[in-house]
Amino acid sequence: MRLTLPLMLAIFILAGLDHRWGWSGCVPLAWRIMGILGLLCITRPLATWAMSVNRYWSGAVYVQKFMGHQVCYVGPYQFIRHPAYLAAVFQ
Repeated sequence: MRLTLPLMLAIFILAGLDHRWGWSGCVPLAWRIMGILGLLCITRPLATWAMSVNRYWSGAVYVQKFMGHQVCYVGPYQFIRHPAYLAAVFQ
């Protein structure tokens, strides 16, 4: 959590330097479209998998203690705490 702000700032700084110095060059439109489609093909199933294995999954963030809410440790949750959020970032 302590790294979030520095990493976000680093992304903006690197993007600005890349724009100024042209490190990445011009990426053809076809490659950009394939990259976007590739991300969607990976992240959409990840979000669906996360929703299917966590019976308490909800679009709202809250703990349902009165319903015996427990942390999910199966499926993609064994690798990352919030796989649906990760998928949403890339969608």
